[in-house]
Amino acid sequence: MFVTPRHYRREGGFWERDGGLLTVEGWRRGMNTALVTCLGDPVTPHKGAPLIVGTLSDMSCPQWWRDHGPALVVLYAWGMPRYTSIAKAIRDAGIRLQVQFDSDGVVSPRVDPWLYFYSIYWTYREHGYRNRLRAFPGILAGLNWAWHWINPFAYDRPMVRHLEQADWIALESPLAAIRVRQFLCDMARPSLADRVIVNPHPVADDFRYHGKAKGDEIIAVGRWQSAQKDPALLLRVLQEVLHRHPGWSATLIGSGDEFLKRTISVWPEPLRRRVRILGKIPHELLIPELQHARILLATSRYESFHIAAAEALCCGASVVGLAHLASFCHFVSVQSGSLAVTRRCADLVSAVSAEIHAWQTGMRDPEAISAYWRASVGVGACMNTIATRAVEDHARSL
Repeated sequence: MFVTPRHYRREGGFWERDGGLLTVEGWRRGMNTALVTCLGDPVTPHKGAPLIVGTLSDMSCPQWWRDHGPALVVLYAWGMPRYTSIAKAIRDAGIRLQVQFDSDGVVSPRVDPWLYFYSIYWTYREHGYRNRLRAFPGILAGLNWAWHWINPFAYDRPMVRHLEQADWIALESPLAAIRVRQFLCDMARPSLADRVIVNPHPVADDFRYHGKAKGDEIIAVGRWQSAQKDPALLLRVLQEVLHRHPGWSATLIGSGDEFLKRTISVWPEPLRRRVRILGKIPHELLIPELQHARILLATSRYESFHIAAAEALCCGASVVGLAHLASFCHFVSVQSGSLAVTRRCADLVSAVSAEIHAWQTGMRDPEAISAYWRASVGVGACMNTIATRAVEDHARSL
């Protein structure tokens, strides 16, 4: 059973990623899986997979979980203290629990003071605090940082109480897992550190290499109205890369494309013609775009995982991203990408150019990239890992 304490929306992408995608995969295999969410839009099954809805009060009741009777629950609640009651109810019901973090591992200023400040600064800059005081992100981020550093009871220890309920504490990348293990040891909880595992976000089975020649194309996917994705940096990098490599083109996909169109409208016409801006497209239409492209470029300021990059790898593309992004350190680990050491435009241009050179000299094999990453982050592989864990744990309890 896969649980997210978010309000269900039929168009909310619940079935395209995370627990919804795993639920469909389990149901396809004949397993008794279900997606559990909070009340929202009218409940409709997806490809036969059941959806169970309830209130947060329901989910905080052990008997509610006993009535549904799952052998294992994967809880997508980010380790947040506000959802500890749900984790405790699952545990009190005698059900095995995997807490899924969806994080780069910087869960506290104690993990990495600078990266923690950096990510919350940009979060406040984009969203403000309940959309108030948005003009003062540095002050808000500084107060947040200082409060959480001085007072571990403000968040860190309540988060640890949430994690105490888990049999497994899952992070999406090896570096994120290492960060959380060290954090738990620093909090004098080495027994919890032993429960930390790597469990990536799953990629749908349709994302695979199609066996055809790829084009000399760079692709970027994101919410371009979001400061997190840094579209201004993306366009500066692409302008320089396309100028240096005349045979290459770029495709930009995602919402908020007005800024992209406005910015490239002043580019020289020959350069502008080599950039396609598609806007937001249905998820299934992303597949042929990733199958055709050689390189996915990410300029994000912070990421817990970056599912589009994992999808690109499964389609046989390589990736370019920033070295401080935990998932990208993993994504480039098998001749499947390059990292920029800083966020400077010049460093990203160099990383993309290095990746172009790798493709041109035969150092990148799309079939091998696809095979490796589908076996690592494909929904089938992720479901196998979870199912095996549940079976082995059940066998030990007999």
